[in-house]
Amino acid sequence: MLLEVRLENFKSFRNKSVFSLVPQHGLKDLEYSLIKEKRDGKGLKCLCSSIIVGPNAAGKSNFFCAVDFLRNLVLEGNIFNCSFTFSEPDLSLIPNSSLNEVKPISLGITVLTQGVLIDYDVSLELGEFLDGSAEKIISFESLRINGKPAFERQKDKVELFDNEPFNSKWRISGSRKLIKLLAQESLKPQELFLKNGFKCLVSQETVSMIETWFREHLCTLDLSRNLAFEAPSHSQSVKSFLKALTVAAKANGSETSGFSLGSEENSGYLFSVLENLKGKKEVYSEKYESTGTLKFMRLFPVAVEAIKNGSVLVVDQLDASINPMAIMSLINIFHNDGINKNGAQLIFATCNPIYLNPNLFRRDEIKFVNMDDRSGSTIYSLSDFGTEGEGGIKTTDDYAANYLMDCYGALSGADFTELFCELAKN
Repeated sequence: MLLEVRLENFKSFRNKSVFSLVPQHGLKDLEYSLIKEKRDGKGLKCLCSSIIVGPNAAGKSNFFCAVDFLRNLVLEGNIFNCSFTFSEPDLSLIPNSSLNEVKPISLGITVLTQGVLIDYDVSLELGEFLDGSAEKIISFESLRINGKPAFERQKDKVELFDNEPFNSKWRISGSRKLIKLLAQESLKPQELFLKNGFKCLVSQETVSMIETWFREHLCTLDLSRNLAFEAPSHSQSVKSFLKALTVAAKANGSETSGFSLGSEENSGYLFSVLENLKGKKEVYSEKYESTGTLKFMRLFPVAVEAIKNGSVLVVDQLDASINPMAIMSLINIFHNDGINKNGAQLIFATCNPIYLNPNLFRRDEIKFVNMDDRSGSTIYSLSDFGTEGEGGIKTTDDYAANYLMDCYGALSGADFTELFCELAKN
């Protein structure tokens, strides 16, 4: 369960921004779209979806890049081993370009996994924007478990805290002083203390739990860059999965009679099966199918896995080239607790206001990203406007129409008439 993402000085996000999936107190919209978990005997609620709306170049993709970067950083444990799904692997492109001084980029996340509340924050010094020669180091790192500090790192110093029962090795009599000394010696400028010293010296179980969540329960997908098909993780399910994919593709308008992985199962190459009077023929899907169909087929297996595993599915440009009715059906599946039994979450960005609908999303599920020349990108929620007064938001409002009338911000004018008139003269 993802509860919060924090970022500062990351690409276009200059000031600290917080993306929250914690329901706004007192809001009663669409309560069936809430995920309910228990921790320490108390109920905990979380939003099962969120839509991020804003114009081009407002920072939507940069937010998704931040989530993806943090995921890969935690899994790899080293700045220079970190891979990218949403952008080019160039660390010099990450610092905010408008800064006139060097400031660290900061990322943080709050998740609930296996009944344990995890808060992890990290800051990186990457130099100025486009400064590829700058020394790149981890300047801050902290881990809190169930609201209590486990460790805090400041560049070349680290402090460990008692956080039983998670610091399991500390229960060994007389070991605490030695562990603290070894932890200090284990610090390396480009490596996460979480994956190095803390995992080896303090609690391998805790770090494995965190790694498992990032690896298996956080999926970042960019449909504008990667359309390669991914076969199911279990080979015995390939046949049934391809049958389900065929049914789903036909429901989305595809004319194919089926799909195949060809002669090599799990090869990652998908073939469309076509039928004529002479029999069946297989055509490489990437050459035959439309962009929208390819995107849908790339999305479908990932969405199925997310529902099965209770994962967080983070998708940039989810609706690009895909039938909006298919997207609405997907949203409703994540909102259906009879299907979404494991608490999967869907977060996606769009420029299309059609999804700004009180029958699809709660007000606190609708987020906007706006760009300001002085403060950069900011994230805010429709529920931040409140419900009272002249600017109050009600569920009877037409969210899409109001957005297009610039009632909520995060809307860029796009009138090219004068520009075309001028250019057409030459």
